[in-house]
Amino acid sequence: MKLPDCWSCGYNFKWREVIFFISGRKKCPNCFNKQYTTTKSVRKMSLWGLPFSPLPWILTSFLSWVWTWGILLIVFVIYLALMPFQAEFTHEQEPLF
Repeated sequence: MKLPDCWSCGYNFKWREVIFFISGRKKCPNCFNKQYTTTKSVRKMSLWGLPFSPLPWILTSFLSWVWTWGILLIVFVIYLALMPFQAEFTHEQEPLF
């Protein structure tokens, strides 16, 4: 897995720089150009979260709410930790569809 690079200068972003980014508001610390996420990477990040959406209903049928929320919190933290590795940047904003 690889963190995204700047589309202009090739700067390799650090994990903490990409974890909570908003497309278009992220600027490269090296060349100060705006970074936009590609349509492909937005779809990829969204698809990663899809399998976890029915997880609360599945877990509550077997476990108590306390265990369910604990497991969901752990899964959410892992999901957030892996998201920056799915991001790709481009120089212009692309439509989602």
